[in-house]
Amino acid sequence: MLWSRTFAGSWLRRRCARAWKKLDHIPDRERLWRAITPENVYKKGGGIKPSFFRDRRGGYSCDIAVFSSAEKSRRGYMSPPAWNPDDAGLVEFTAGHVRDVTCDVRHEPLNTAAIVNYSHAEFTRELTAMEEDAMSKRARIVIRAKGR
Repeated sequence: MLWSRTFAGSWLRRRCARAWKKLDHIPDRERLWRAITPENVYKKGGGIKPSFFRDRRGGYSCDIAVFSSAEKSRRGYMSPPAWNPDDAGLVEFTAGHVRDVTCDVRHEPLNTAAIVNYSHAEFTRELTAMEEDAMSKRARIVIRAKGR
């Protein structure tokens, strides 16, 4: 019921967010968002560079779309911002896309001095180069980064 696109589902999601409840599972069909900066987009063709899905710090971050807004995910939750929010775009993929490349995604809400983000999720491990390439082909740009 939590994930349904009904009033009851919306009410349950608000209640989970208010209680800061960590969710055990993100269904395959759920959309995930991540801001994209111009340098992560190919100049010719406008596609997503595979390196966009690289995170050597561990735990590639993204937002669960039903707990965020496109504008908030595009601009980021960090204060001060980690990138120029006016130039950022937004990329969308699903939890199923992540699982298709044999990785998983987990809900990891953040509540620190710099970031308060209930929608935050992260990959369970770093992707290989082949997995990064596969994700770049599955993901789609929903808001173009400025300058690309």
